[in-house]
Amino acid sequence: MDSNVFIYVLDRHPRFGKVARGILEGIENGEEAVISTLAIQEVCIYLLKRGRPQEVPEFVEALRTYGYLLKRPCIFEDIITAKEMMRTYRIGWNDLVMVAQMQREGITEIYSNDADFDSIPGIKRIFGAGPSVSI
Repeated sequence: MDSNVFIYVLDRHPRFGKVARGILEGIENGEEAVISTLAIQEVCIYLLKRGRPQEVPEFVEALRTYGYLLKRPCIFEDIITAKEMMRTYRIGWNDLVMVAQMQREGITEIYSNDADFDSIPGIKRIFGAGPSVSI
């Protein structure tokens, strides 16, 4: 799962919040999913940069309630793989690291509204209909 799913819900995004909320409800109801500690950190940094530090502990605590959301750490080898992928793919660094982690863990689908993932062979991005936007 990409960070933008949580960010859309936290921001009550007028266009994508409903889709993101639906994804989280599916997980609350027993759908297993995985989130990288890197994506968790992205959400925390997003909240801090927007002057919402009080929401960081609330977000982290809320993550604990998602029993079907597996939290997996990014490891140094993911960073090495991402460095190598930079030669081929022109997407954001954190996205490259998450792709490397997905490949290492055998994950082929990602909940995300970030179209950059569409350029990576073997990765299927799942989100609602319509064009993606940057956050």
